[in-house]
Amino acid sequence: MYVPSDSTILATKMAAQIILETLLAVVLGIIGASLNAPKLKEITWASEMRKHKIDEMDSRLGFANYVSRGKILFTSSVGNRKQIE
Repeated sequence: MYVPSDSTILATKMAAQIILETLLAVVLGIIGASLNAPKLKEITWASEMRKHKIDEMDSRLGFANYVSRGKILFTSSVGNRKQIE
């Protein structure tokens, strides 16, 4: 029969105390950060449009891409394709 020594019991108690202290610190840290954080802002398109007029918004088509790759897609056969750069 195994009888734990005093150092094993002490190490087990110390490990349990460290785990308990760590969990308590994490819980208190989360609560403190939650109470100290500023109010959340609304991040929808409607909330942005309340702040700006439509005339202030950038009307450029930044994501429009007018480069057509139809020449590559609609060729008659694979052997006749030209390398387009």
